[in-house]
Amino acid sequence: MRRALKAWVIGATLGALACSEPIGPPRPTAVLDGRPEVAMHFLRWPDRGSAPRFVVVPRLPGRVLASAQAEPTPLERYQASIWARRGRAEQLRIDYAGSGGNAPFLQVTVPADALLRLPDGSAVAEGDSVLITLTIDSSLVRVKFGPSGLQFNPTSPLALDVYYGGAEQDLDGDGDVDADDELLREQRLGVWYQELTGIPWVRVPAAHDATLKRFSVAVFHFSGFAVSW
Repeated sequence: MRRALKAWVIGATLGALACSEPIGPPRPTAVLDGRPEVAMHFLRWPDRGSAPRFVVVPRLPGRVLASAQAEPTPLERYQASIWARRGRAEQLRIDYAGSGGNAPFLQVTVPADALLRLPDGSAVAEGDSVLITLTIDSSLVRVKFGPSGLQFNPTSPLALDVYYGGAEQDLDGDGDVDADDELLREQRLGVWYQELTGIPWVRVPAAHDATLKRFSVAVFHFSGFAVSW
């Protein structure tokens, strides 16, 4: 009989997978090369006079990826959770519900052997479960994952796909979308993480598909992630 572990949940801020495996850094020991939050240029959700809306797209039985044909569920309070169990793959997909229709935003794939250690350092045994919670920022393209400190298998990490097509595309904030924004998107835009609130942000190595406006990242431990330049 499987043992259900007590859920470690935090409430804080924050399609297809890339053909190549995403890459990412091990858990850092210092943030000396990080960037302070005041120097970040976070992508923003479009300002249309109301708060952005998101929907959870359910995974259909027998499908590897979540399907946009399934009936989406409105996301309450910018927060969603899934139970991840060692020995079984899980997935969560969230779309941005814009005025022109839904656009993919976030896809989290937890391989069957991804769960490694709980925040207290104890190992996750076969069949054990952990409640994974994510909180989306209502203004910025930023999300925070919990439980903070949950660690994943370095040879089979959690896969995170972040789509930014539904975000504001005027990256430089000059009032129009032009070649300057295209240059920023191709050369400077990236995924950044913040291990603890208040400390500098660090850029994460990620596979970038500029056509699909998607970053694919391997996640080895939970923290906050954002798309910025």
